[in-house]
Amino acid sequence: MAGRAGALWDDRRAASLPGPLAAKHDLFAARGRLPMYDDEVFEEEDWAVMFDAMGLMPRRYDARADIVPLAAIERHLAGQRARVIAQVRALPPYAQAMAALRARA
Repeated sequence: MAGRAGALWDDRRAASLPGPLAAKHDLFAARGRLPMYDDEVFEEEDWAVMFDAMGLMPRRYDARADIVPLAAIERHLAGQRARVIAQVRALPPYAQAMAALRARA
């Protein structure tokens, strides 16, 4: 809703959130944490993406982030990068993939 113009969006921005959603919003705004309840409609990552799309940025980071050593994070990201590169290299060239799709049509 951030950045959207019009009476509908102005009305939505002015509306109060229901209890559990207000708690989720406030905790995320405070330190980026997302309480997850039973029978959630969305995954934690989905909530974070939605709040980000709304322009909601936590005022401070969650101190639990300091638990994981930086070297471990760097190793994890290097592994992720290597897997993505390997998957991309395994793909056929664009022209070949398009020709295969046209052949199926």
